[in-house]
Amino acid sequence: MKKSQKALTVCMPVTCKRTAAVKKDDGTEQHEQFTHFVYKNHWFVLSQTEGKEYQAPAIPEWNEQKALAALKIERIPFDDLDGNTQGYAPAWP
Repeated sequence: MKKSQKALTVCMPVTCKRTAAVKKDDGTEQHEQFTHFVYKNHWFVLSQTEGKEYQAPAIPEWNEQKALAALKIERIPFDDLDGNTQGYAPAWP
């Protein structure tokens, strides 16, 4: 850990499903989905630590070009750089 670094609190959304006690007329049970948030203390990001530069492990069966082609994603440069542009979505026909 680098000196003077402070731990972060991470807020994680957790989606749960529960079965209601009421059964429907057709014999099926009613499921309810909800999200609650869990707070975890004492987290540090990689830049707050010391040591060798992190090298992500190679994933030999994954290929970026194949993934982009399969998902029909085309990389194009941003035209609007107002500081809040996060991407483009195509107009649907």
